[in-house]
Parts: sequence; structure tokens; C-alpha cells
Amino acid sequence: IAQYVATHGEIDNQVLGSSFSGLTPDVSLDARIINVRRSADQDLAEIDAGSRDGVKENWLMTVKGAGGFVARLRIISVDINRATGVIELEDAGVRGPVEVGQTVYARPRR
Repeated sequence: IAQYVATHGEIDNQVLGSSFSGLTPDVSLDARIINVRRSADQDLAEIDAGSRDGVKENWLMTVKGAGGFVARLRIISVDINRATGVIELEDAGVRGPVEVGQTVYARPRR
């Protein structure tokens, strides 16, 4: 279980409950975070991959830091070369914050 949590993050009621929504990616993709915007309403991260790379709205991607899983990124906007997503399941005190330069990845059926 500890290895799963380190790789994919905690399983919580938000993920298991009716509020869960998102698409499982249909291609493997690695990207980098190029911008993070935080506000009182939501935290957003922009990645250096877009529709030309196969990214689609509502994809669920994983943010990885030096220690493993950092957060989940739910894509809400896709351009040809970039995409923006809402940061979810971030726990800056435990896993660290989402930051520019971190890897974001998508894997089919995960």
C-alpha cells in the first residue's frame, strides 16, 4: 500500500465518491509543468503538451516530483502546444507543492 500511495497518492472519498470525474488517457505522454497559477478559487498548472500530443480535456494526469507522487492534474483547457489543468490531491506539507519543472505523465488505462 505504501508503494501505491508513493506512486499514485492517497485514495480518499473525493476520488471514490460521486464527485470523481475524468478521462483515462489513451496514449502515454510525459510533459513538464511550465506555469503554476494559484488563487483563492483554484490552483492551475500549465504543461508543455497539447492537442498535437494527444492531450484531451478532462484527462487525469499525474504530477511527479523528486519523491514520487505530488498531485493529480485534471485537464480543463487544451491548445495545440499547451494544456491547463486543475491541481487536485495536492498536499504541500507531506509531498511538496506542485512547481514549475515537475514532470506530468499520462498512461493508458491508469
